[in-house]
Parts: sequence; C-alpha cells; structure tokens
Amino acid sequence: MASERRANPADVGNDRRARTKANRSGRATRILNWCPDAFVEVDESGLVREWNPQAEALLGWSAGDVVGRPMDDRLLVSPVEETPFFRNGPGDSHTVVFRHYNGTNVALTGSFFAS
Repeated sequence: MASERRANPADVGNDRRARTKANRSGRATRILNWCPDAFVEVDESGLVREWNPQAEALLGWSAGDVVGRPMDDRLLVSPVEETPFFRNGPGDSHTVVFRHYNGTNVALTGSFFAS
C-alpha cells in the first residue's frame, strides 16, 4: 500500500495567495497594455518597473530597453534629481523632458503618484 501524502494547509494557503497575486499582476498588466495613456512606473530608487506600449510609442524605447534599469540620462534630459517629480514628490501635473530613442527631446506633462 502506497503511503499517501496530505497537503499541508499552510502550503495550500500560500499557493492560493501566490496564484491570486499572479492573477492580479497579470490583470494589471493587461489593463496597462490597453489603456490609451503612456504608463511608466519608477520605484523609489529610480529603477523603471513598468513601461507600457503607449510609453514605447511615445518615446521609442521598448520595455526591454528600460525595465529594470535606472531612470537616468539615457531617458531623461535633466538629471533625475532635478525632475519635478523626484524633487517635489507626487501631486499635480509636472512636465518632464524625456530623451526619445532617436535622440530628440520629448516634453511630456503628466500626473505622478507614489506607489
């Protein structure tokens, strides 16, 4: 007679939470990919965490070019510390000058929110 292994309730709960988190993350990604606005998420250390297709269309950089990399002089015309969001924090709209993939400057005005 083969021994039966019973699932540990803690493991089952952890698996369920991990699946729920992955489903939410996937759903959020699908929404961001379909929204009409460019979306860029930058964490508190200045690393790009999200970059949707509309940001790619506006700025020419693919998500693979920028996600996981610092928001630096490759993407911003002014140093990070001098951009309104990083200097003043989230709030009203700010204009930030980005560097397009082709080297031209693109001034974008948008709202910035802390996550």
